[in-house]
Amino acid sequence: MINLIRNELTKIGKKKSIYIVILLTIGYMVFSNFMYYKNSEYSYSYYSDGYVSYLEEELAKLDPSKESDVTMYLDLKTQLEIAKLSEQYEEGSWQANVIQNNAVEYIGELVRYETLGITQDQEYQEVKQNYEEFLEKLQEDDWKYFVNKELDTVETQIAEIEESKNKTVDKSLLQQYESTLQDLTLQEKILQWRLEKNISYANSEENNRLNQYATYARQVNEQAQIEGKNHTQQKEYQELVANMKLCEYDIIHNTNTQSTDNAKGQLAYVFSNYEVFLLIFVIMVAGVMISEEFNKGTIKLLLVKPYSRTKILLAKLITCFIILVLASIVLIALQGIIGGVIWGWDSYADPVTVYDFNINQVKEISIIPYVFTILLARMPMYILLITLSMAISTIVLNTALAVILPFLGYFAGTILNQLSLIYNLQFMKFFVPLNWNLETYLYGGLGEMQGMSMVFSIVICLLYFLLMTVVMTIVFKKKNIKNI
Repeated sequence: MINLIRNELTKIGKKKSIYIVILLTIGYMVFSNFMYYKNSEYSYSYYSDGYVSYLEEELAKLDPSKESDVTMYLDLKTQLEIAKLSEQYEEGSWQANVIQNNAVEYIGELVRYETLGITQDQEYQEVKQNYEEFLEKLQEDDWKYFVNKELDTVETQIAEIEESKNKTVDKSLLQQYESTLQDLTLQEKILQWRLEKNISYANSEENNRLNQYATYARQVNEQAQIEGKNHTQQKEYQELVANMKLCEYDIIHNTNTQSTDNAKGQLAYVFSNYEVFLLIFVIMVAGVMISEEFNKGTIKLLLVKPYSRTKILLAKLITCFIILVLASIVLIALQGIIGGVIWGWDSYADPVTVYDFNINQVKEISIIPYVFTILLARMPMYILLITLSMAISTIVLNTALAVILPFLGYFAGTILNQLSLIYNLQFMKFFVPLNWNLETYLYGGLGEMQGMSMVFSIVICLLYFLLMTVVMTIVFKKKNIKNI
């Protein structure tokens, strides 16, 4: 058996097509990493270069003395003043972001009073004074002033809602109060984190995490209120909780474990990004394993040796699995080296974080064990596609079909999975595409459909594997080689 496997590996090593696929994989991997790296450096402007000119042109067409134009004029004038003020600060700075989010409440009132000619009113003086204070804090680089101001407003609103809640017995009103309190409490938490972790409003990874946490937390709160959630809703809720907890972990620990803008982040998704190249490699090997022997007539030389047909077939199948493992390791190594060269090596020391529902907490994992865990979870899919390719090669002795049909199965499986989940086709859980990627079960994750578990999916995969290998073995043992 060992000699048979060694001979198969030697024959595979002599195929030029194998090295072509490897070179294509390396080329695409370098290109992909480089493009990700360059895109991560880009910043996008909130206002386009001609935005101010456009607003000025539009304003010139309006007459604020006309009742039909005044509303539009006030709106455009406010936008113009905000745009002009924003241009005084660097795009992405905390000042620019505060202006875009908060300046309308100051400038809008000021523009209204001045346009309508109400400049002697006491309220106008107060609005003007508030705006001048707003400008002063921007110039003094005092972003904490705005955080504290927001925090005071939120805390006041919380106190008012709590007081109103204690005075009512109406269930619908109580529910509204609870929902409002949840959102206000979330805002309070975010603002307190800003002060505690020294996170300004400027564009940064830390600020992005705060915003992401707020988005996930609101979605979690909304999903939690849904009673009698179906399996799809439960799975969505679980994913939202995991994302929220991972953001919270990074905020508390001042880390950035979820970023893909580094070598570690790219390596963590190596199979998602380059899986198709791995499949091209291993399916090509499996697809020619039997058909080529018959088409070239070398099967006769193989069968005269003192090995049974079953042992020969088994040796070829084991060889395919060895190639799969070696190709996977090479893929990981290539991404590790290319990613390190392009992105830098430092991030490899950082852990990957996952939310483990078995223990209900965030778990740290080193990058290499994590990547091999993902590989192990995807291995049933790779093994089944290899076996399918080899079975087709054995049954029809056509290399092209043996390579093309598994790929069609791979892509069609993705489409069928989506349709099954959209239309809740429960019978589809007995078909292999919904079961061959065990990644969904990692760390306590739910299956794609109700009643699915890791054991269930493994059993389904084993049944399909045994079915293909039995049929392939029977056909191979009965193949007539007299006319070859």
